[in-house]
Amino acid sequence: MKQTKQRPFYQRIAIDIAGFGLMIISPFLGWLPGPGGIPLFLAGLGLVSLNHEWARNLLNNFERKREEWTDKYLMTSLRVSLAVDAVCLLVLIGGSYLAFTQDHLLLKGAGLASISLSIILLLSNQKRFERIGKWFKKRKR
Repeated sequence: MKQTKQRPFYQRIAIDIAGFGLMIISPFLGWLPGPGGIPLFLAGLGLVSLNHEWARNLLNNFERKREEWTDKYLMTSLRVSLAVDAVCLLVLIGGSYLAFTQDHLLLKGAGLASISLSIILLLSNQKRFERIGKWFKKRKR
């Protein structure tokens, strides 16, 4: 078990208030376009995990499940990974078109939501970054 540095009482209280506050308001912001409350909830959980072991375990569980999910569904092969990247880029372009050219608020929201989702999926493909790094190292030689 990882031992954390003991913080002064007022710092622990401030961190807990901020963390639980973010976790409490996250469902109320979930209806907003884009990922909404999910990043707020995870940020709050990250703050709470600085002081509490149960939150640290929950955050580690989320990270492990995310890695399992992306390995299983996004990175089964290079071909699948490239197809997911291509679809994400098309969704990003379409979402940008909707967000910046349409006047209807619902269409703008759908555009922003699709931009957010595609960026999250593009950034979750960590094996792509590993392949790019290997490619650059090979080219340097």
